[in-house]
Amino acid sequence: MTVDLYMAQENIEQQSRAETALKFHNDLTDKIQKDEQSATYYGSPLLKRAIEPMADAITKKRKELKKGKAANRNIAFKRIEGLNAELIAFHTARVIVDRIMFANRVQDTAIRIASALETELRLSSFDKQHPHLFRKIQNETETTGKRRRQTLVAASNRYCEAWASWSKTDKVHVGMALINMFIEATGFIVEHRVRREKNKTDIYIKPSASVCEFIEANRDMASLFNPVHLPMVVPPLEWTSPTSGGYLTHHTPQMPLIKVRANSQTKNYFEDLSSVKDEMASVYAAVNAVQQTPWRVNRFVLDVFEQIHEQGLPIASLPSREDIPPIPSPLCKDQSTKELSDTDKQKFTVWKRKEVERHEANIVLKSKRLMTSKIASIANQFSNYDAIYFPHTMDFRGRLYPAPMYLNPQGNKLAKGLLEFSEGKALGSNEAAWELAVHGANCFGYDKVNMDERIDWVEEN
Repeated sequence: MTVDLYMAQENIEQQSRAETALKFHNDLTDKIQKDEQSATYYGSPLLKRAIEPMADAITKKRKELKKGKAANRNIAFKRIEGLNAELIAFHTARVIVDRIMFANRVQDTAIRIASALETELRLSSFDKQHPHLFRKIQNETETTGKRRRQTLVAASNRYCEAWASWSKTDKVHVGMALINMFIEATGFIVEHRVRREKNKTDIYIKPSASVCEFIEANRDMASLFNPVHLPMVVPPLEWTSPTSGGYLTHHTPQMPLIKVRANSQTKNYFEDLSSVKDEMASVYAAVNAVQQTPWRVNRFVLDVFEQIHEQGLPIASLPSREDIPPIPSPLCKDQSTKELSDTDKQKFTVWKRKEVERHEANIVLKSKRLMTSKIASIANQFSNYDAIYFPHTMDFRGRLYPAPMYLNPQGNKLAKGLLEFSEGKALGSNEAAWELAVHGANCFGYDKVNMDERIDWVEEN
């Protein structure tokens, strides 16, 4: 192995680290802009830590109210008495954490919290009135989260009794009571008063000093949580312990041999594996054999793919480069749906459903295009190497997975098609060639004829 290849490998791992940092920054920015900070490296632990003390505080307050105390908050808690404490705590914490890095007007946040809880009560009412329909929509709606809730609310509007919406005043009462409890229970946020003009002061909520310190202290570590792994141009380090193999340099964080959820038991688990070296020897040998098998990019297939891709041809499972065009609306310009006949309303409903399907299909197309571009980019980057390698790890069942994403031997059809063994071997016999020809015909869909006809078809084509 030449020194040049080891230097190239160090550069590749430096590139991986830079791409990891960029991906982390882009993902973080995207979640902040979408008000989804509860899904970030700091938001997720804050949300988890907030729910239990917040739920305890709600339960305690309810007991006080039953004894006649805190009467001034009775109106707010009457509105949400149909919800359990954990659900109220979750929605309160999620709304606050989703925008925790912004200075939010306390009244706006209160309304957001109350609106989320009102929706929960509304869906609970739908479930009680039409339990079978509610379950059917839940089970058949492919989307999750916000979009599923929107679908359920739309169905509720159609099939349930008219819902008496909460007034803005009621929402502020409910939300403010919960925000005050959140501050007392968690200490995650503080109130900040800004005097706008004489006798007028705006109240904002901001992250507390301890939360700001937590976010900053964990940023660098979090940026390496999900490293971007690339193929290697030299054989990976051999696994001799649960934390010893894979990439070569400090630029890539050490991977564990077995992917397990990090918790207090993880360290003990790896210590147990380290203590049974003899029993693990065959496991290490198997993983090392797989990850030290040299591959290379099939340049012929790469050339063919690039020609197809440049022309935008949606063949061989490749996504089209063009979105599915919109379907013309049955409505005339400026026409209201109220003016439609029953037949036209039915046509309009069908059109709306098809437009939703088209929109979702275009989202899938976009995702496939991104995947295709990423695979092609990596294949081009490594196409000049005579051999490339894929470090492997295991899941707890013992199944092996390549660490590099996108281009790997377990990837999609394009990824598999772009790879071949670097050290090929002859088939060795006519019988093996016969088997390969039959398999080739089957892959092309020519599998309804007898074996000899399949072989003839392969030879002819």
